[in-house]
Amino acid sequence: MRYLSHLKSIFIPMLLSRAIPVAGITVLFSLIAHKSNNGLAVFSYALAIFTIISALSSMCLSATGNIVASPSSDIFFAQRVFSSGLCLSVVISAIGTFVALIIARYIQFLPGAQNLNEETLQTLALLYIVCIPLAVTNTFLHLFHESSGLALTCTKIKTFVTCAGCIFLGVAFFTANAHLFLFLAMSYFGLTELIAFSALVKLSADRSLKFRLFFCRKTIKQTLTLGFPIAVGLGGQKIYFYFLNERLAILELQLVAELAVFMTLVGVLLIPYITLSQAHSLYISKTTHHRIDAYGLGFVGLIVLTAALLIPGLLLDDVIFALIGGRTLPPSPALLKVLPFFLVSNGLLSLTMGHLRGMHDTLTPQLVVNLATFLTLVPVFYFITPAPPSLTWYMAIQSLALLCIWAVLTARIVILHRRQIAPTTVSEESRTSCIDFPPHQINSRPSLTDRERC
Repeated sequence: MRYLSHLKSIFIPMLLSRAIPVAGITVLFSLIAHKSNNGLAVFSYALAIFTIISALSSMCLSATGNIVASPSSDIFFAQRVFSSGLCLSVVISAIGTFVALIIARYIQFLPGAQNLNEETLQTLALLYIVCIPLAVTNTFLHLFHESSGLALTCTKIKTFVTCAGCIFLGVAFFTANAHLFLFLAMSYFGLTELIAFSALVKLSADRSLKFRLFFCRKTIKQTLTLGFPIAVGLGGQKIYFYFLNERLAILELQLVAELAVFMTLVGVLLIPYITLSQAHSLYISKTTHHRIDAYGLGFVGLIVLTAALLIPGLLLDDVIFALIGGRTLPPSPALLKVLPFFLVSNGLLSLTMGHLRGMHDTLTPQLVVNLATFLTLVPVFYFITPAPPSLTWYMAIQSLALLCIWAVLTARIVILHRRQIAPTTVSEESRTSCIDFPPHQINSRPSLTDRERC
């Protein structure tokens, strides 16, 4: 299949499936900015801390779909994965909840929390912690059903949950006062996860999947082996975002609220870029020829997306920020100029990461991104302070750093392609093909890991 035909066939469905959850978060932050402007900073600060725990815990199970989608899987295999994965998710969620409760107990001693209301911060923390065990379990259930042929059903559940959450927020917006609305807004996460959990449990019961205590060591080992690097990569991003919030809270509390509005807008605008990178990654994983040409076509796609997004953005100007953030983010021509730079740098890095992921190279790119972030960006933010402090400066520095990381990873793509076309290079497919297994292994009873390789 040609590159353009591939994009046409999957881009819109992938875009919609990723836009639904982001729409709920966008509505959430937008309503807080309009209803409880003063509480947006403490809300964002609490969320930055505890999403680290939920992301690390949930992403440990991110390889569930790859295991379930094994070509040799059957109903008995699926039941073993379901029971083992469900037990593993309960254990991970218990650990994550325990760690989150310890952090909530001592959260008032963090440097950035000194300028925040202690009671409000701890209440928000506890409200979010309620959703952590549900989020971890839902991640497993969603990936299990999605990868076993019920992707459309899972999308319908996700859509229903998001709509229900937005209705809840809308009612709370018009009936509660500003202070109470802040707590109701944080309850959005627990409520939506509870609804999703109920729907996914019913779906599991309808498929006659049994909820029983069962640990398959090979399945659990495979899940953690594949999922842990992904969890570390996403966790590193969450930790960096926390450090940025911590620094801004120390300098000026208003900057935390401004960052929340800015990142909410960026989160919406980045959906097409992320969708393109994931569609590009799927194309690369399916083809072994002309991969470097496809990388160039990906750049063309980025240019088209950037033009499609920025032309309306420039015409609307400050209206976009006012629509999402109300009076939280004052008009800033400098920040508007940084926005395209920020989007393009993120889009380039996302495309490059997707290309490497399609080549089955995931660990090295994640290490490069995390090391570059923590060894350069975090020290710069903490040891260099502009006068006066401004969000524009921090976003410009981050964009520049992302471009440098993109250049390094692009060089890696070129090196990997040169190795692949070298006559002496043995392809990854031939090294992992089941046909090359010795005869005595072919007749032996395969383990779960062997099934995945086959």
